[in-house]
Amino acid sequence: KYYFTAFWIEVWCMISATTSNSVTQTFFVTMMNFMIGRLIVLQQHFKNFDSYETGENERKTITDEKSVLVALRGLIMEHLEIIGLVENFDKSMRSLMLLEFMTNSLQIASLVTELLMSDSILVIFHMITYIVIVTCQLFL
Repeated sequence: KYYFTAFWIEVWCMISATTSNSVTQTFFVTMMNFMIGRLIVLQQHFKNFDSYETGENERKTITDEKSVLVALRGLIMEHLEIIGLVENFDKSMRSLMLLEFMTNSLQIASLVTELLMSDSILVIFHMITYIVIVTCQLFL
């Protein structure tokens, strides 16, 4: 009598969990890549400081020594801004990352329980594969 209702509720829960997991992981990876990208750009500015400083000098008509100091200060301020961004991201995401860790741990425990109770080789293979994927995701 309630088979189709239970089936659609389970499908909805799986879609919701998959979407939530995917969005969370995508957000973390995107934010990390954004911060890494900013650090790489800053590193390139430091490596090519002469051309970076020349660009500053072309925009401002000040002495060479002062131009170098202005350019260096700009790079240092950008570095401090990136450090602040990373610290704020860390503070903001602590509880979300803890929740993600707990969810993945619960998922692994559920999968192991289901694996131990399963008789089918196909289901066992699927469960082992999924456990490996979730475990790798947990430690990345």
